[in-house]
Amino acid sequence: VVDEAPGDGLVGLHNLGNTCFLNSSVQCLSHTPLLTQYFLSKAYLNDVNTSNVLGHQGKLAQLYATLVSSLWSNNKKKKAYNPRLFKNGIAKMNEQFAGTEQHDAQELLAFLLGGLSEDLNRIEKKPYIEQPDSDGRPDRELADIWWKNHLRRELSIMVALFTGQYKTELTCSTCGYASARFEPFSTLTLPLPEDLKRNITVVLISKSGSVSPLKYSVRVPKAGSIRDVRNAVVRLVNGFEAESENESDGDDDGEG
Repeated sequence: VVDEAPGDGLVGLHNLGNTCFLNSSVQCLSHTPLLTQYFLSKAYLNDVNTSNVLGHQGKLAQLYATLVSSLWSNNKKKKAYNPRLFKNGIAKMNEQFAGTEQHDAQELLAFLLGGLSEDLNRIEKKPYIEQPDSDGRPDRELADIWWKNHLRRELSIMVALFTGQYKTELTCSTCGYASARFEPFSTLTLPLPEDLKRNITVVLISKSGSVSPLKYSVRVPKAGSIRDVRNAVVRLVNGFEAESENESDGDDDGEG
């Protein structure tokens, strides 16, 4: 039960140097409704695992609970919150986030998801489980086995909200036997497509000197040559000239 009606959560976070990575991660988690309700209602207190050596003995869960409580306070005058207490707390647990340098938001998010999951893990003694091979089983059946085995070791609200499975398959090039696995994941790192072009800034100077120098920016292949730059500039300049001529023709047509 929530002690008082919560606010709308529309509260900003002060930037402590270069901590936008922290602010963006926290706002994403804070606006996950089921997770926030779980902390505001203090239901998390029933799941705090202080004996898990892989966690932080419940300290991270309590630290995050305090932060959420502040962000969702019904104090309508509060437009922004200083997360220094939270920032200092996670820095003590992971020195990587000490100081005010910029970090990758994905790295912090992975730390929070993993740390909170361990702090709130209902499994106090994790059994050793050897995951089975596919052995010709249908994907749905094998995935279900792997997931149930995972829940025998990891059972928390973080797993329920943020964990999925991805399939990997290894096929023997000799006999053709395929072995499938359904690994759990909470974050996925996806590569961005490589840009095969680059921007080149060119200053165009008229040979006659009748026109002031003009600066253009053109995109050319990264492995391109001076000819590519020249052709790109010609296309750009010709395009501008054609556009200007069209505008002039339009003005002439409108005259009475």
